[in-house]
Amino acid sequence: SEAPEEAKKSLTSTARVMSICIGLHSLRHLTPHQIRTAILALDAQALSLNSTDLLLAADPKSGQPTVLPTPEEIQAAREYVESGESFEMLDDASKFLVAVHDVP
Repeated sequence: SEAPEEAKKSLTSTARVMSICIGLHSLRHLTPHQIRTAILALDAQALSLNSTDLLLAADPKSGQPTVLPTPEEIQAAREYVESGESFEMLDDASKFLVAVHDVP
């Protein structure tokens, strides 16, 4: 069993973790996998207009997504999945990145 003090692994920067967690706050009742399923199904019950706007938001200066994964994060998530490491070792933001990194 893993020690509780063991740090969670992150696939992105601290600033991005904060941005992703803030953006996902309205979806906190859903797991990353449930968010993925709702996105793929275009589930209007699970994803309100407000939640969808938050998911699709982008930084006005950089154009980078504020919640959805950046190209670098998609690559990091892909490599993490290929490594076979446990999903449970990741912080919440990284679990979300892994869950949605291959959503078209």
